[in-house]
Amino acid sequence: MLDGTQLSGSYEALFQQADEHLQNGELEEAKQIFRRLHHRLGRLSQKVRDLRPELEDLRIISTEILATLLRDEKTFDEAEKLYQNLIDTTPNDFHNKWEHALAWITINRGDIDAGLEKLRALTVAYPDDQSLWVSLGGALVKEERLDEAEEALKRAIALPPLEDEDDNRMIYGMLFVLYKRQNRIDDAEQVWLDWREVSGIADAIPLYEMYLEYDEPERLAHWLEKEKNPVIRGFYKAKMAHRHGEMEVAQKWWRKVAKLPVDEYDYAADMWAEASLRSHSDSQAVLDVLEDGLENNVISIRGMLLFAVVKIRLDNLDSAEQLLELYRQRMVDDLLAENDKIPYSGWQLFSDLVTDESLIERFKGYFNTEPLPEDDEA
Repeated sequence: MLDGTQLSGSYEALFQQADEHLQNGELEEAKQIFRRLHHRLGRLSQKVRDLRPELEDLRIISTEILATLLRDEKTFDEAEKLYQNLIDTTPNDFHNKWEHALAWITINRGDIDAGLEKLRALTVAYPDDQSLWVSLGGALVKEERLDEAEEALKRAIALPPLEDEDDNRMIYGMLFVLYKRQNRIDDAEQVWLDWREVSGIADAIPLYEMYLEYDEPERLAHWLEKEKNPVIRGFYKAKMAHRHGEMEVAQKWWRKVAKLPVDEYDYAADMWAEASLRSHSDSQAVLDVLEDGLENNVISIRGMLLFAVVKIRLDNLDSAEQLLELYRQRMVDDLLAENDKIPYSGWQLFSDLVTDESLIERFKGYFNTEPLPEDDEA
C-alpha cells in the first residue's frame, strides 16, 4: 500500500503532466488526465483528506480547470456538473466564482433572462466582487440593455481599482463603448479621462478613434497638439484628411509616418504598418514589424487585421483567414462586433487595402459590410 508521500507525489506528477499538456495546447490529453484526477481524488476518504489537505487542494484545482476547459468548448452539461460538485463539496469561500461560471453557462445555452437573473442575484450576495458587476454589465451591453448596463459598470468602477491594470482598463473601456453606442460623446470622453487619471497612463488613442468616427476634427486637433509620439500624431492627421476626401494630404502624412524609425516609438507598430501599407511600402518589412510587435505585445487588436492584409499581399491566404477569425472573435469578446462580425469600420480599412475583387469576395464573410442604421450619420 502506498504511504501518504507516495500517494501525494503520484497525483502531483499526474497534475504536472496535465499542466504540461495544457501549456502545449494539447487539450484532449490535458482533459483526460484532469478527469482522472477529479474522479480519483474525489473518491478519497475524509480521513485521507484531513491527513493530506494538499490532496483536496489538488482535487479542487483539477476539477476547476477541467470544468473551465469543458465550458470553453461548450460541453455545458459536464461543465455544469463539475462546477456544482465544487460548490457542494467545498466551503463557500470560492462559491461566487463557480456560481458565476454557472450563470454564464445558462446565458451561453441561450436562456438569457435566467442567466442575467443569476448574475443579478450574485451581485446582491457579493456586492464587493467587482468581477460580478463587470460581468453583469458586459452581458447587459450584449443584450442592448444599456441603461442597466451603465449602472452595473458604474458600480464596478466605484469599487477599489483592481491590481491588474488591464482589468481596470477593460472596465472603463466597456463603459466608454456603451457611451459611444448611445452617441454620448462627452460622457465617453470623460470616462476615458477618468481612466487616465486612475491609471496614470497618457493613452488617448480611443479618443482619437472616437473623434474620427463621429467626425470631430476640432476635438481631434486639440488632442493631437498634445500628442508627443510623431507616428501617432501623423497617423491621425492622415486619417482625418482621408475621411474628408483630402487624399493628397492623407498620402503626404502616411508617407511621412512610414519613413519614421518605428522601433524608436512606443505603441506605434500597427499605425506605422497601416501608413506603410497605404503608401505602398514593402510588405515584408511591414510583416517584420508586426511580428516583432506581436512578440513584444505592443500592437493593438487592430494589428491582427493589418497582419491579415499583409499575409494576403504575400499570398499566404490560409494564414490570413486564421488571423481574421481571431480578430472577429476578439471583437465579439470585447463587445465591439456588429452582428458577430468584424465591424463596418474594419471592412472600410480592409477594402481600402485589399483591392483584388476575388480576394475581397473570399474574405468579406468575416465583416459587416454595411453600416448599422445608427452609424449612417457617423
